[in-house]
Amino acid sequence: MRIFVASWFFPPATSSEGLVTYKLLRNSNLEYDVFSSTSRQWGYKAKTGFNKEENIHSYTIETDSIEKWVDACIEKFEELNKLYAYECIMTRSTPPESILVGKAIKERYPKIKWIASFGDPVANNPYELKAYVTDSIKIDSFEKAEVLASLRQDNGKINKNWKCATDKGVSLLFELKSWEDYALKNADLIIAPSETQLKYILGNDTWLPKYQVIPHSYDSSFYKHNSICNKNKKITFLFTGYSDQLRSLKPFVDAVRQLKRKNSPALDKIHINIVGNTPRNLMDSVINAYLEDIITFSDGVDYYTSLEQIENADWLLHVDAFFSDITSGGSLFFAGKLADYFGTDKPVFALTGEGSPAYRMVNIAGGICDLPWDIDSICDHLEQIAFGTCRPEINQQYRKQFDAVAVANIFDNRVLEMCLKKSPNKREAYPIIENSEEPKLLSICVPSYNAQEFLDRCVYSLINHPMAAYEEVLIINDGSRDYTAEIAEEYARRYPGIVRLINKENGGHGSTINSAIKEAKGIYFKNVDSDDWVDSKNLAKLIENIQNKTITADVISSDYDEINLMTGTNTPLCAGGSIQYGKNYSFETIDPEDCYFTIHSLTIKTNILKSMGMQLQENTFFVDCEYILFPVPYIHSFVFSKDKIYKYSRGNPEQSVDISNMVRRYDHHDRVMRRVIEYSTTSEMSSAAKQYYDNTLHRLLYTHYLLSLFYDKDRERGCARAVDFDVFLKKARPDLYEWTNNHYKFVKISRDSGFSPNIQIPFSSVSMEKVMPQAKKSIIIRASKKMKRIFEKIKNI
Repeated sequence: MRIFVASWFFPPATSSEGLVTYKLLRNSNLEYDVFSSTSRQWGYKAKTGFNKEENIHSYTIETDSIEKWVDACIEKFEELNKLYAYECIMTRSTPPESILVGKAIKERYPKIKWIASFGDPVANNPYELKAYVTDSIKIDSFEKAEVLASLRQDNGKINKNWKCATDKGVSLLFELKSWEDYALKNADLIIAPSETQLKYILGNDTWLPKYQVIPHSYDSSFYKHNSICNKNKKITFLFTGYSDQLRSLKPFVDAVRQLKRKNSPALDKIHINIVGNTPRNLMDSVINAYLEDIITFSDGVDYYTSLEQIENADWLLHVDAFFSDITSGGSLFFAGKLADYFGTDKPVFALTGEGSPAYRMVNIAGGICDLPWDIDSICDHLEQIAFGTCRPEINQQYRKQFDAVAVANIFDNRVLEMCLKKSPNKREAYPIIENSEEPKLLSICVPSYNAQEFLDRCVYSLINHPMAAYEEVLIINDGSRDYTAEIAEEYARRYPGIVRLINKENGGHGSTINSAIKEAKGIYFKNVDSDDWVDSKNLAKLIENIQNKTITADVISSDYDEINLMTGTNTPLCAGGSIQYGKNYSFETIDPEDCYFTIHSLTIKTNILKSMGMQLQENTFFVDCEYILFPVPYIHSFVFSKDKIYKYSRGNPEQSVDISNMVRRYDHHDRVMRRVIEYSTTSEMSSAAKQYYDNTLHRLLYTHYLLSLFYDKDRERGCARAVDFDVFLKKARPDLYEWTNNHYKFVKISRDSGFSPNIQIPFSSVSMEKVMPQAKKSIIIRASKKMKRIFEKIKNI
């Protein structure tokens, strides 16, 4: 297989990114055409010898302009593609403009597989966040917080607005984010040197098969393996590479200075050599402290000479830049030089935070780690090394996994798997279904975003029954970055006229339902999320009842099961005690306390959804509330079914209903609440329907106030949010404002205190049992217990 590679850095120019790419490609069994730049502006001064590998064909352009390189790169691809008809391309993300090469090629040739390599993060690179946001004097603290929060969101509209910001640094960051988002969404394989960095880029712990760790490597053939005898008998420490004010060697200098102050005999036994780019002030601090006989500086050398120096040192020094807001030990980077260190049998002394990639690797490979500000610990370790009491065991077995041959083998296998795989679905047996020419009775919307883990289970349950020919399954692929589309295509291919794949740009859950409603042809409409499934037998019974006109009501509300994803525990959720199954009801004939539709229980006539004229909000979570409330003015009859159809999977931390996610996305919940409340003031509905609508709002208001007043650990922020919503509610629906005051004691207490974050609220005031109907008793008990635990924590804040 032949792959086109867009890599600004590549030998003979010397840079960490170019060397990482070179070591990977030269040890691969695949063939590569690499287009790079011989810019004089980038990389280290010393050139790297290039061995002219048989599997690498190098093309270059001499320019300092990245824009010219991008255009020339695309032009070269077009020229070579006529000869080789590439199946695959790879872009290296340093600099990030290489993504533009991948974008141009992928849009023109969508079937070509795209490997997007992220040597560093693009959108949220800590160095750039510090330079353009946290250290900026052009934007105030409020704007800084807003910029940082927006950069972590997946919201195209917000990003587009920020790209037009007057501050050029902020505008650039959101330009970079748009590139990164495009690559994450459209590339077929995303690679990065560590799992820590990948999760940071993605913003969560969700791991999909299109993500792959390809660590930096060392090439054992580059080492001479003939260490020179140390004549002065001192223990030598070597740092080689790039350092600056953030990635600073100053802690080592400060430690040596401290040892000199106390006349430590260890100074007679050690020597530190710093090779490469070094800030002038660090050299001055060494001269100022009279440490030139212990710490020396040398100019940068070519790559192969640096490896020879590494082999001849006793200890190798590594330094990470430390960023306090990075939870993984202040760093998420894996420096390419660290992999070169692992190509020797030498221990590593690293300045890095606990939990960083380097911390974990150095401790396993053989070495010691200190925090950069812990000068006392650095001093102690230098003395222990000098006197021979610190001898880390070198783990050669672990270090071998960074050998370039082993890393290239992982890469090759992953690329071949990606290019040869037709469908990731492993199902071998599918039900036999003959399509019916009869009109569809039920349209089923399956919103799908990165759903490859669950989608097969969901769709199989929807068609594995004798009435499947009378339904249409609309799989709405919401811009997934995994193999969701391929799994859906397999079902659509096998069941034309029954299963249909609709691909769309990412717009959130509401946008998928909007799309499905527009396309639906069935008499009834049902939503089944891709991570849930159905009881196939009971689904078939529902379709039979529709076919036989046993059921003709506008709405069918079916009991359903809640399944705990982790434990498998099944909790049935049933209609209220006064409900008679199979009986036709209207809002005028029902006890509103026992009538509560959910998106999981609901099967509704399609024409109601099409004619109500209200679309669900896009790029917004919690729009289930809109889905169950907007049709209310148009519903005239409904029936309750005892047959449990829906299997609602709970316990996935990525679900929007996870409490931590609800707090994080409070603004989404707030948007939905305001919209459904405003809708109640503008829509014409009967007094009975209005009573049902308001009863539903009572429950939603309860949750909304809890999110701000109890679940938000930032008490000041939570109270401020509650005040803002309270002002809205009082103006929009003063009757609901009074109702919450009379029925929710915790809201009244908060209001009476002026929403003070220091107010103590008794747990008894947040009980929901008087508000929720008997039908939801199991939910009440679990919610109350959870609230009690949270309440106990809040009391101690």
